[in-house]
Amino acid sequence: MIRARSVLARIAVALVLSACTDGLERGQREGNIESLPEWRLAPEPRLVIGVVDGSPEYELDDVSGAVMLSDGRIVVGEARGARLRVYDRDGRHIADWGREGRGPGEFGYVLSVHVLGGDSLAVDDVLESRITVLTPEGRFVRMLPRPPRPTPAPGTAFVGLTCCRLAGVFRDGSMLILGPGTVSLGQRGRQWSQHVLLRLSVDGTTLDTIGVFPGRPVEVDPATGDQRPMTFGANFEYAALDDRVFAGNGASDTITVLSPDGEPLPGIRLLRARQRVTREMRDALDSARAASSTARGNEQGEAPRARPVVYADSLPSHSRLATDRSGRLWVYHYLPPPVPADADMTFTVFERDGRAVARARIPVRLMHRLWIGESEAVVVASDSLGVEQVRVYPIVVSSN
Repeated sequence: MIRARSVLARIAVALVLSACTDGLERGQREGNIESLPEWRLAPEPRLVIGVVDGSPEYELDDVSGAVMLSDGRIVVGEARGARLRVYDRDGRHIADWGREGRGPGEFGYVLSVHVLGGDSLAVDDVLESRITVLTPEGRFVRMLPRPPRPTPAPGTAFVGLTCCRLAGVFRDGSMLILGPGTVSLGQRGRQWSQHVLLRLSVDGTTLDTIGVFPGRPVEVDPATGDQRPMTFGANFEYAALDDRVFAGNGASDTITVLSPDGEPLPGIRLLRARQRVTREMRDALDSARAASSTARGNEQGEAPRARPVVYADSLPSHSRLATDRSGRLWVYHYLPPPVPADADMTFTVFERDGRAVARARIPVRLMHRLWIGESEAVVVASDSLGVEQVRVYPIVVSSN
């Protein structure tokens, strides 16, 4: 059984750090993003795994993610296949780890795969509500109970369906867990959802609260509990490194940094200024939504129903946080919808001390389940026929 510990002082610190950024000057670095070296993926992958007709070992099904170990092996998680497929650096199939079942080393539904210290693996199994730890050779080590979805407190409601999943790992083997997001049903008008980050101990018996953070602005109907998020609004983003947690919500120009124990560390100030939402942005999105709604209505034989839209005043400063194998933080710049299929996602890359070291560009079509290594990126993508593939792209560095 998991023993939960609530740390109120840390919650208060996290709230202050996330909501008030004017006093966080350390981590701010002068400089223009355009003056930083640019990192891109090579035009073509050096390796592609996945075929439509061929050897069964290379036919991938419902890939939930892929990671690369320090020796170059690539581990691919198949969600419904309930297994991990392992390939060497040149793409040759080595082994399959796990199978469908409830026993040690078996899986129900592989939601995500994370690399622990020493190349051990943590596998989040959403169907069996547990996290399985394997050695670098695929041998079973232990199973940890996945924290159960709690019951919302009186007068509150959950935001979305995501709760209590494995969100990252720390150096000591403990794990970052995304807890529930909630809103108050008694508060009228616009409010910020509140999101919890938790730390699960190595043995799975203790669940500590790292902090509670403001997530996204929503309007809640107190009578029905219906939630209406803001278009172009911020959202809660987070990432784990071996000795720290990063959190932000896009409404601030600062990324909050905490230790795994919830102690505050110097924040990271972003170099990219927030932009106002323009009439052109709203019109473009309205047109895209109208076209999509009309198409669905034609398919279903019914007239589309318009929904009221609430717009934010400014675009979020970022849309996602991720860490790479070298211990850097990648901050995804927000792209206002509708996003063209041939667009590039842009990033600012920071060292752990807050120093900006690069700007990066990756095609949006390659952003699905991206894992970033020291010199290569592993991407889950589909070819022109819809065949699932795992691709490895070298990261190309150019200096200005």
